[in-house]
Amino acid sequence: MATLAAAQARGRAFEHIFFSGAAVAMIMLIVAGFLPSYYLRGVMPAAVPMLPMTPLVHLHGLVFSLWLLLYLAQTLLAGSGRIDLHRRLGLAGLPLVVAMAAIALTTAVNGVGRHSAPPGIPPLNWLVVPLFDVPVFAGLIGAALWQRRRPIAHKRLMYAAMTGMLGPGLGRLPAQFGIEAGPAFFFGLPDLFMVALMLWDRKSSGRIQPVTLWATGLIVASQLIRMMLIGSAEWYYFAGAVFRLAGWAI
Repeated sequence: MATLAAAQARGRAFEHIFFSGAAVAMIMLIVAGFLPSYYLRGVMPAAVPMLPMTPLVHLHGLVFSLWLLLYLAQTLLAGSGRIDLHRRLGLAGLPLVVAMAAIALTTAVNGVGRHSAPPGIPPLNWLVVPLFDVPVFAGLIGAALWQRRRPIAHKRLMYAAMTGMLGPGLGRLPAQFGIEAGPAFFFGLPDLFMVALMLWDRKSSGRIQPVTLWATGLIVASQLIRMMLIGSAEWYYFAGAVFRLAGWAI
């Protein structure tokens, strides 16, 4: 009995190391990508021209930075056994998730009017990225909350939602070195974190957890759909309609 308890304790310790280490790695990558344009703007030289900051962009950066801190804190609390505080903080973070979704969509549509997009991509076409990012992120967070009484599913859904935040940061990293990154980079690299989760599942339980499989499928499917739509006339007209309905003139 003592041997079994010790083995379970070691398993929980390694699980904590995996999820905490992944959280730190994700946050470091996101912050590194946004150093020249946000966190160290005006201090760190930028390799590409940057649009002026607006109050909306500042608000967007603030709420998403708060989410990064919240996710790290929640991961560390859960791993250290402070489930009571983890749950209370999670409930307190619900308004932040709602604010993130609303602000992200508003900033994305407003970005079309500011001509915010990677070089060579029309802003209306680029709108396909955030307009899919937000519902995928919100859907995974919602599923994680629904499964909050099932730690195995809950932590994997939160992890999957975080991988969706990697694209914007990772997409900016190559530009700091004068390299243009394509969809394979800012979609493919975040997917490696899901591959790492699958490998961890296999190592820790001998099988890939079903929640890991369907979360990965959702993420990859959304990426493939975006890659098919981004250059299409159908998307251009749809995005134009969204832009007009939002109250801005093309």
